[in-house]
Amino acid sequence: VANTLTPSEDEVMVLSWSSDGKSLALTAYDNTIRVWNHVNGDRSQKLTAGNGTCLSWCHNGDYIASGWDDEALRVWEVGSADIHCCLHEPDLPKVLCLSWKTAGEEFASAHVDQTLRIWNTTGWLKTLYHNTPNTSCLSWAPGGDRIAIASDDDNVEFWDVAEDDICLKCRNSFWDSDAATSWGIDQSKIISVSGEGMIQAWDVRSGLQKGPSKMLVRNVCCVC
Repeated sequence: VANTLTPSEDEVMVLSWSSDGKSLALTAYDNTIRVWNHVNGDRSQKLTAGNGTCLSWCHNGDYIASGWDDEALRVWEVGSADIHCCLHEPDLPKVLCLSWKTAGEEFASAHVDQTLRIWNTTGWLKTLYHNTPNTSCLSWAPGGDRIAIASDDDNVEFWDVAEDDICLKCRNSFWDSDAATSWGIDQSKIISVSGEGMIQAWDVRSGLQKGPSKMLVRNVCCVC
């Protein structure tokens, strides 16, 4: 363990690293986003905007996107701690999770109605309809157009955003629902973690498991 941060606020819901690995953003049940310096453990910022359900840090480090119980998406400017934009659609379904594209200012949001919406910092771009009920996590591949979507029905779907189509589907039959997913840097594999703390690597090209499952800790809620 390199460092342990101990927030004094309510229980942590979601985590997201800055691209330089120096800062960690988290949402908590006290209706805030907190930004921490993981090297010295200092809290550098506090953003307040309601009960946060999901969080993702832009790869250029300038923005943090957040989803809230009021069914809106907010993009924050990290330097000023101000809201850069608030994104809405008529009857926008509740947001479950978010992920930024590596390059540019696009990000994806998964919703309770089994849709995947693509946005930039000025508004909505497109909507995709996937097959994963109760999406538990969303992860955009580094430097590419593929997105992984995991759900509580033990499936992970891989979508090609440019082609608006699913390109691969994996089923995990060894444990309960996936709590989190994270891509490898070269896009050849992805890590999935269950709520029970089991971790598994997958080959993205074949959809097959890479090596045995391993136990981490129980009650996992996120990984990045």
